[in-house]
Amino acid sequence: MRVDERLRHPELFGDLVQRRVGKTQIVEKVRRGFENASSLEVGDRFSDLLSLRFGWVHGEASFQQSGNPTDKYTFLLYFDSMNLHPAIEALVADPRMTVRVPPAHIPLDRIRNAANAAMTVGPAPKMAAVQDLRLGSDGETVPVRVYRPTAALPNQAIVFCHGGGFVWGSLDTHDGLCRRMADRTRSTIVSVDYRLSPDAPFPAAETDVLLAATAVLEGKIAGLDRGCAVSLCGDSAGGYLACDATSRLVSKGLRPHRLVLIYPALDPDCGTDSHERNGAGPVLTSEAMRWFWAAHGIPAGRHFRDLGNLPDFPPAFLLNADRDPLCDEGQMLLTDLKAAGVDAVGTTAVGMVHGFLSLPLPEDVRSRWENEAFDYLA
Repeated sequence: MRVDERLRHPELFGDLVQRRVGKTQIVEKVRRGFENASSLEVGDRFSDLLSLRFGWVHGEASFQQSGNPTDKYTFLLYFDSMNLHPAIEALVADPRMTVRVPPAHIPLDRIRNAANAAMTVGPAPKMAAVQDLRLGSDGETVPVRVYRPTAALPNQAIVFCHGGGFVWGSLDTHDGLCRRMADRTRSTIVSVDYRLSPDAPFPAAETDVLLAATAVLEGKIAGLDRGCAVSLCGDSAGGYLACDATSRLVSKGLRPHRLVLIYPALDPDCGTDSHERNGAGPVLTSEAMRWFWAAHGIPAGRHFRDLGNLPDFPPAFLLNADRDPLCDEGQMLLTDLKAAGVDAVGTTAVGMVHGFLSLPLPEDVRSRWENEAFDYLA
């Protein structure tokens, strides 16, 4: 199966942006858009899309030309009423919630402290043990925080990479999320305190995450045996780091158990359509994202779509946010993983913005999406 970007046509939906649209109607509308399609299938996940009138639809079209084999294309269609979730609207009305390029005259430490303070930790379940330690050998070590839930399953761990645009974020900003993940999945969580840019640019963070993940896979943490089930998870920039580490681990013959990416940052070019739709915010702007990538110093031309070992990736789950400039990046990786034969699934949090799990949302709203990602890791 190959992916053809020409099949990404949101205008095909047109009058179908309404409530209670049936699957058959959508199929027929798309079929009329692809007049040469001999067969076409559209995914079944419509409940959230139809209730809020916007979202993503994945599908597959087959094209048969005389004398030639059938070509199969994966397509990704989007329809949008530009609504924000009601729980988000009041939060983003405050202009201070929008991430912008920091003024050059303000010290970076001051900016980091303010950004970290703005992240909501949320509920923090009690753990059987929480320990800060260093992993590695031969003089190369990385600090991590290990969470052990009260009802931990044996030999099941998750290496977590926090978000923050490579520039801020910390073990503390994602402490609540890691505790909830440990509690929900009954897994030992290893949260990586990787080095931050621009103080330690590319490939420092990548090296730290790979070092930590390798150590966990090799049984370097007490209570976890070599070869135990180790999954990787990350949000935002941490999603990129988890994806990068997965690619390098499978290249070394070390295959993680599962991979979960939460609104991941994957495209240093910021060139997807969602940057056009959502580039002005709310919360994350395309201008700020370009600044983050520049601060990280990633080499030009490095792109997740160039990964040559996607077929070797473990089963994966991607959670994207509909009103996020990065939304298409996660959606396109999901499409590529499926095309590579990986058991990959995903969902789009409709009406949500980038970083919404770190915002002070009502518990039922936050847990609805968070638990879907956690349950994939359980």
